[in-house]
Amino acid sequence: MKSKADEAYNIIKEKIVNLQLQPSADISEEKLIQELNISRTPIREALQKLAKDGFVIVYPRKGTIVADITLDLINSIYEIRILNEPHMSRIACMKIHDEWIQRMKAGFLSFGEQDVDIAGYIRLDYELHTELTRHTNNIFLKNLFKVVNDHNHRIRIQTSRRNDVYGRSIQEHLEIIKALEGRNEAAVEEAVRTHILTAKREAFDYFY
Repeated sequence: MKSKADEAYNIIKEKIVNLQLQPSADISEEKLIQELNISRTPIREALQKLAKDGFVIVYPRKGTIVADITLDLINSIYEIRILNEPHMSRIACMKIHDEWIQRMKAGFLSFGEQDVDIAGYIRLDYELHTELTRHTNNIFLKNLFKVVNDHNHRIRIQTSRRNDVYGRSIQEHLEIIKALEGRNEAAVEEAVRTHILTAKREAFDYFY
């Protein structure tokens, strides 16, 4: 059973990841207490955990703000991803169910290069990368990527505001899925690595 602090953490994090709380925005404890109907102590515990995971910055006796998407953050997220996610995807290759692979394939094939359902695309992107990184038996990597995938999702939502050409990214996802279909571990690993490097370039192009 989740504690009130865990409940508050998940709700506030979702607001940050989905940009309902914008980078550098002030976070009001009083407003959260009223909005979530959760008392001050679990709210503060949630904010401390969010600070530890890099989603907020707490200034003692001054207040809390949403962490900005900085150059250091982008570098850190993509360094972790490129060093670990291809390997984790290789592990997942033989464990992911055929039904899930076919559902992902149908989802990405439903998008054209023009008039893409951006919200739907982002949801599929998040689900695919979450699935690729959840099959490891390494509890430290598994816990790390729960946070990494949420940071990456936040970056993806932000960059989607300008990106109006999705053909290349859709094709990269389909290459990953094709390798999963064939249970080709080496091909999955390489396709994921290629996709991460492309996503990193797009993130830098957007923010810097």
